[in-house]
Amino acid sequence: MEIKILFSEAIAKGLTEITKPIPFDWTPIIATLGGAFIGSAASIIPQKYILSARQKSEADSLRIALSSEISSIYNLIEKRKYFEEIVENIEFLEKENSSDFEIKYEVKVSENYNTVYQSNAGKIGLLSKSFSENVVRFHHLIDAIICDVGQNGFIAKRGGNIEDFKMIKELLEELKYIAKELK
Repeated sequence: MEIKILFSEAIAKGLTEITKPIPFDWTPIIATLGGAFIGSAASIIPQKYILSARQKSEADSLRIALSSEISSIYNLIEKRKYFEEIVENIEFLEKENSSDFEIKYEVKVSENYNTVYQSNAGKIGLLSKSFSENVVRFHHLIDAIICDVGQNGFIAKRGGNIEDFKMIKELLEELKYIAKELK
C-alpha cells in the first residue's frame, strides 16, 4: 500500500507542477522591440540630417557658381566697354537730331556664355527667393540685350535709333545693379 500512496503522491505532485501557471518573461520581447525602434530611429534621423546638409551644401555651391558666372559676365561687359559704346552712340544720335537716323551695332556673343545658369536652371528653387529672382532677371535681361545687339539682333542687322540705344543703356544699368546685388 505504501507503494500506491507514494505513486499517488507522485502523480498528484506531477499534476500540480504541470497545471501550475508558468510566469511569462516579457524581457526578450521588450528588448527586441526596443532595439528595433532604436535602430530604425538611429538610421532615420541621420539620413534626414544628411539629406538636409546635402541640400544646403548643394544650394551654397549653386549660389556661389551662379554669382561667379554673373560677376564674370558683367566684368566682360565692363572690360569691353559696351556701356560706354552705347552712350557714345546715344550722344552721336542726339547730335544728329534725327529720329530716323540709325546706327548698326553688333556684339559677338558665345553660345556658351551662361553655361552654369543653363545647366542648373532647374535647381534655382533651392536658393532664396530674392537671389533666385535676381539670377533669373539678370539672365532674361542679358538675353534681351543679345536679341537686340547680338549677331542676329535687329540693331546689328538693320540698325537702331536713339530710343533703341537708350533702352539698351537702361537694360545695362539694371544688369549692373543686379550684378552688384548678387556679389
